[in-house]
Amino acid sequence: MRNPSRKAIAAAVLGLGLAGMAAPASAGMPVIDSANLAQSVQQVLSWGQQLTGMEQQYLQLFQSYQQLEATYHSLTGPRGMQNLLPIALASRNYLPVNGTQLAGVVNGTSAAYPLLASQVQTTMQLNAVLNPQGVSALSPQAQQFIRQSRQAAAMLTILSQQTQANASNNFGNVQSLIGALGTTSDTKASADLSGRIQSEQLMTQTNQIKTDALYQSVQAQQLQNAQFAREAAVKQQGTQAGLTPITW
Repeated sequence: MRNPSRKAIAAAVLGLGLAGMAAPASAGMPVIDSANLAQSVQQVLSWGQQLTGMEQQYLQLFQSYQQLEATYHSLTGPRGMQNLLPIALASRNYLPVNGTQLAGVVNGTSAAYPLLASQVQTTMQLNAVLNPQGVSALSPQAQQFIRQSRQAAAMLTILSQQTQANASNNFGNVQSLIGALGTTSDTKASADLSGRIQSEQLMTQTNQIKTDALYQSVQAQQLQNAQFAREAAVKQQGTQAGLTPITW
């Protein structure tokens, strides 16, 4: 950009020099007005300085524009952080969400959580003392008590195992995201990663709340079983004397 400007200034000076020649004097010899020529040259040089200053201002403005554009792109647009360490929805919702689903898991009939229901049934079988023939020889009330007690104990066992495994996975995911946060220099990517870490921590807290609620539901079932056993004993003996009190 500077070379054309200098050429233009040189051309202007040459033109002024030619224009500064006076009309031919006697004998056809041209006369140059030195004062006017010097003034014209000074004016052209001043124009050149102004043009150079405007050129520098333009370059500075263009650089500022590029910096603003780079800043804008660094703060906007997706970075795909939601695709980092993808977790399936089924893995997040690994616990029943209501009493009906919990009952299906405990009874081994859940279609929404077949793996969890299978684990509960397997735990019941592994921890059983009475075989099916021994249970069938008991009264219907005793069979119901044993079945519900086994279900509650197995559900608490599986619930604790699943909660521990999920908490360990969440901890590992958060640690991986924190490690990725330390390696990125992109402002928007850093902000997205920070948001993702907060989301994972919030999901962990939400799962803990669900776990506590389910744990209380199973404990309530255990209390009902205890009350059932107490009333059955009272009915059989006709008195409450000598019975072990229930701790609430």
